[in-house]
Amino acid sequence: MTNDVDRGWSLSCDDMAPSPDVALHPADWFTAMWRDLPPLSKPGLKDFDLEASLLALKKMPADLDGWTSVWLRTRAPDFWSCEECHFWLIAQLTMFNAQRESEDKKLIRTEVEELLRGRKFNGEPATESITRAIKNLGDICLVPVLLLHDPVTAPLFCDLPDISPPAFATVFRKFVLPYISLETREQLRADVSQRLPSCINNWGEASLVVP
Repeated sequence: MTNDVDRGWSLSCDDMAPSPDVALHPADWFTAMWRDLPPLSKPGLKDFDLEASLLALKKMPADLDGWTSVWLRTRAPDFWSCEECHFWLIAQLTMFNAQRESEDKKLIRTEVEELLRGRKFNGEPATESITRAIKNLGDICLVPVLLLHDPVTAPLFCDLPDISPPAFATVFRKFVLPYISLETREQLRADVSQRLPSCINNWGEASLVVP
């Protein structure tokens, strides 16, 4: 008698298409490595609102390590403009610097907000800021950094010692992969495969990032 596994492997690609009966966000279907899905349309972006971003900042965990978890859970970066990515990158750097100077969480929040109010966010952070963020924050800054760059440059971050392949894969799959063309996806698959041979051996095919 044929078991469920045998029947599963015999299904056609059409049978394996995303099911409307499963309540997943459309982008979450891209987690399945074997799905050859057409890209999604990017969500409409709202104009950057500094006050709204500062309000969101107040709700973020005091520990910077928790920020990515919040973004992954709420899917917030799906709606970020380049200006907002710029804001969050500088917010992370400013919070990091403030935490090195003081342990007073209330004082840190106040100082960070004041410093951010005095900044302009045009969606084009200085290269120095991005370099400092990667060096000091590593995986913590991956969300704004990846979203600020053209997807075809993403494999360059695989070469950086401060970025871990699993974290890169998680952020890339969630916020970049669903919206890139099939051609770009193929290009990235080849590029990432060349840059991460040891990672692929250690973490399996999932570390290829691109299905």
